[in-house]
Amino acid sequence: MFAAIVISALVLSVVYADSCPACTLAQCATVQCGGDAPYSCLTGQSAGGCSSNPSAWNNTVTCTSCCDASQCSDMPRFQCNATCSAAMCHSVRRCAASAPYMCTAGNGTYGCSVSSSYWPLMPQCDACCDIRSCEETCSSCTAAQCQTNPCTTAIPYMCTSGPLNGTCSASSSYFGHESQCFTCCDSASCGSSRFSCDANPCPAEVCHSTARCSLTTGNYQCTAGSAANGCSNSSSYWPAFPSCNNCCNVQSCEFSCPPCSSEQCISNPCTPWDPYICTAGPLSNGCSGDPKYFGKQSQCYACCDSSACSSQLKK
Repeated sequence: MFAAIVISALVLSVVYADSCPACTLAQCATVQCGGDAPYSCLTGQSAGGCSSNPSAWNNTVTCTSCCDASQCSDMPRFQCNATCSAAMCHSVRRCAASAPYMCTAGNGTYGCSVSSSYWPLMPQCDACCDIRSCEETCSSCTAAQCQTNPCTTAIPYMCTSGPLNGTCSASSSYFGHESQCFTCCDSASCGSSRFSCDANPCPAEVCHSTARCSLTTGNYQCTAGSAANGCSNSSSYWPAFPSCNNCCNVQSCEFSCPPCSSEQCISNPCTPWDPYICTAGPLSNGCSGDPKYFGKQSQCYACCDSSACSSQLKK
């Protein structure tokens, strides 16, 4: 029985003697063994211990796993293909894409290299990342972003957060490379999605404003934003213009002059040659021979045709 136990122990010793494989990259980063004692105990009572002979760890009580650190000096301590943290991505000292591998810990922090293997071999750097992981793509702007869009169709890419917020670029990749822009969007579709100048009639305050546009100046009027009261002949102009947040067609303000009522005829100041009378607004009691004149005037809110007044008053 004793002999059997001894034989089993010898067999187990042989198995364990072959069970100290080369340390992995992660293990190399933590083990302290090397030189004449490269065999490191990883787990068990002797974890962290070093030995010149793998057989030293062939005791399941004191060491349950081990590795050979003799090759660790030739292995990089870490890799630079890691994703950079938000703090590193947004730092003004972030490396440029031309040297994308950045040291993120140690005395070499913020150092840049063109080689992914450089920092793992440098003792002054304890971690690194690839700043290309920071790069953002500019997706289409949302409706809310379009409302505040300061960019034009020529420079449609807008930074939407970070110190560069609100700035524009013609390049889709520009903000992705800028550490001071955290997110961006493409405003190219804003012109067609923000609003329509023909969607709703102009409100009364626009129709009755002295700044109301005309067919001469352009019947599409900007009604909100820093470009308010601007005029254009094109219905697509204001939706694509970043300084305008809404618009309308002033032709919706126009009205016709129905026949005057008996009450209006009694106070009619007009002659048969100028039978159209403005009945409300600053131009009230004004007369015109053009049936469309008052309908196009911002300072006349209603009108009537007094042509039949003479016959009405005889009744």
